[in-house]
Amino acid sequence: MRRNDNCAGERSDKFCEKKPWGLIAAVYVAPYLMLVAIAFYWPSDSEFLGIDFRSAWLAYNVPSISGYIENSKFPAATAAYLVLSGVLFLPYLLLGIVNPISVVFFGSYRSMMEARNKANSRPLFVRLLAFVYCFAMIWIMWWQPGYQFGWLPINDQRWALAFGGVLLGFFTTSYFWLNGAAVCVRCFLKPTFERK
Repeated sequence: MRRNDNCAGERSDKFCEKKPWGLIAAVYVAPYLMLVAIAFYWPSDSEFLGIDFRSAWLAYNVPSISGYIENSKFPAATAAYLVLSGVLFLPYLLLGIVNPISVVFFGSYRSMMEARNKANSRPLFVRLLAFVYCFAMIWIMWWQPGYQFGWLPINDQRWALAFGGVLLGFFTTSYFWLNGAAVCVRCFLKPTFERK
């Protein structure tokens, strides 16, 4: 096992192990770069290669996605970005539920154990509230009607959609909160986390 130079004297510290950078790149960086390309290069108001995500089931049945599409100055690009984010970030969701140490804590066993110990030191009510909060945030992201903020005008500027759409898109934020709920359950049940 290779260790960083600053970790040479810490033999039992799992935090100093080599991080799963390839996995992190696959579940974070590659999907994000694809979404950036979609935001900048997808046609504004027409289909691309015969594909128009504005007519996709998700585009009109998820209120927040349909809200962003209706308010956007480039509705076809916004629809493609928000619908495809669900597919592109699906590996993040699945890996976060199956093996949260790799994608939620970036391979740091120590950080995972510190979070678990801190969570378990809280009263039961607070831990249950954190779990319910995760689902409340998903519900809010489902129903919000396409809000944008002055610092991130994703309905008006392609650069804002490209770089900040993942912060306001339903799928990316709901995947984050679902992984948070999974970590809450794992901390509550006090399992032995994976050491990979």
